[in-house]
Amino acid sequence: MIKKLYKQLNKKTLIFLLGLLISGIITGSILFVLLSKTDLNIVKEYMLNYFESLKTLKLNDYILPSLVGNVILIFSIWVLGISIIGLPVIIFIYFFKSFTLGFTIATFISVFGFKGILISLVFILFQIVLFSILLYLSSLALSFSLKLIKTVLRRDNFDFKSSINAYFKVLLLSLIVITVYSLLDNYLLPIILKIMV
Repeated sequence: MIKKLYKQLNKKTLIFLLGLLISGIITGSILFVLLSKTDLNIVKEYMLNYFESLKTLKLNDYILPSLVGNVILIFSIWVLGISIIGLPVIIFIYFFKSFTLGFTIATFISVFGFKGILISLVFILFQIVLFSILLYLSSLALSFSLKLIKTVLRRDNFDFKSSINAYFKVLLLSLIVITVYSLLDNYLLPIILKIMV
């Protein structure tokens, strides 16, 4: 069932999500530019404090909160995919993550100049792992939710048991990948950023 949904809806859904990703990044960057001087100084101060904290950072301090947050994110998208009302929420979550990425990149560049571009490139490399799994899971979640909506409206036959079993495997794969990402993001990324700054 998941493979069938993937073949039927994946191209349209992927194009939509990729467009949403680009829109979110651009919107986040634009919002940063439009910040008032007061807000801009607050954001810059927060960023500088973060990089200052890297010098005395204990890597184990953030791994558990980060891992829990990422697992909740993945599980939330998965659950929303098996609900009819989950469609707009999945879209909002994906857009918000894209928006945050754009805002963060703009902050790096504004605070550190040319070095900020290099920092952004490193940051993006790690984010590729996160957004790859978000793109994959969100695509299937949207497809699954759309199939449920069509089933209700058209009263089509729907083998929910086999479909949910396949969809559950998607959850397990996503959790494995997000766990690896969380470890890299909290152990390797701070070390690289510390060296660069």
